[in-house]
Amino acid sequence: MQADIWRIILITVAASLLLLIGAFGAGYWFHGSQQLVAGVSAGRQECSEQQGGTLCYIPVWAKLPPAKAE
Repeated sequence: MQADIWRIILITVAASLLLLIGAFGAGYWFHGSQQLVAGVSAGRQECSEQQGGTLCYIPVWAKLPPAKAE
């Protein structure tokens, strides 16, 4: 009985790890190795009124990846 419980736990953990690895693999496959955006916080939080609400953000200095040569 106890061996069955440990077997079920082991199978569940193994299946979870395979799904997690598969999810990362699928993300890499669709996205590729290119980084989308690199950014660093460049200031304090700023807020502005927008369409009846308040939009708050932190300015970010961003460096976009180089364009692909075609």
